[in-house]
Amino acid sequence: MRMNGMVKRRTLRAFAVFTFLVALWVPINVAYAQQGSKGGAKKSFLWSVAKGKSTIYLLGSIHLLPKELMALDKAIEAGYSDSKIIVFETNIDGLSDPAFVAKVTSLGLLPAGQTLEQHVSKQTYALLQQKVSELGLQVEIFNQFKPWLCALTLTSMELQRLGFNPNYGIDKNFFDRAKQDGKDMRFLETIDDQLGLFTEMSKQEEDSFLAKVLEELDTMGVKVIDMINAWKSGDSDKLAAMVKIEFEGYPEVYTKMLVERNQKWVEQIEDLSGQDGNSLVVVGAAHLVGDDSMLEFLKRKGFEVEQR
Repeated sequence: MRMNGMVKRRTLRAFAVFTFLVALWVPINVAYAQQGSKGGAKKSFLWSVAKGKSTIYLLGSIHLLPKELMALDKAIEAGYSDSKIIVFETNIDGLSDPAFVAKVTSLGLLPAGQTLEQHVSKQTYALLQQKVSELGLQVEIFNQFKPWLCALTLTSMELQRLGFNPNYGIDKNFFDRAKQDGKDMRFLETIDDQLGLFTEMSKQEEDSFLAKVLEELDTMGVKVIDMINAWKSGDSDKLAAMVKIEFEGYPEVYTKMLVERNQKWVEQIEDLSGQDGNSLVVVGAAHLVGDDSMLEFLKRKGFEVEQR
């Protein structure tokens, strides 16, 4: 049975939401932060790096927020105002491009005659049946989904149910403002690059991804709120520890989702140091914490790094 129109629209909206989450949740919810901040002066999740005639600000973003949490730290607002160039992970407008939506549909759905049950383990499919039943849904509506798209859809549905919305994310906020203000907008990768992070998963990676999402649906809301508390306090050490814990057992995914992308992005960011005017780079917060972060790679290249 193919999806009806309502389910298809929900699926495509789900993917658009989850694209914002790629860098922050893999396989899901990488942040288990505790409330509160480190001793001393409160910091934001904004850093300045310098080596040359211009300053580059790096902002760790939360991709979805409740509307009431959209107030930003003064240091973040100042970094935006001080920047001529605004750099994002990808072009957010591209998510609504009909050609991209059609590509997601093509790549995210199974060929006729195949079902999701045939592409995951018995344990994962049994867990899927249990969880969708608890949500008041029929498992049949997911039968044409590939495992990765099923995982993204369920995650997005749950986050939206909890009141989290990409329209209130940090990326979207500055993306819309940069367009309105006529800033020079640039992008670190294409939306096809981000889509490939999922479509290039192995069968085992897809199964594990879906299973982990299903296991954590019930606690997702608490974990996301804890993550936001860590972000608000600027506690990068705490977030780094959580990212490390979450990726244990997933070294290939960690390398693919974070390390390799950080290395590629740093090469582009290094070029900004020689340009006229300051820059603000907005990326998922997980890219700015830990030993393999963009900040660490920039330090190794001789940049002076300061948390604001």
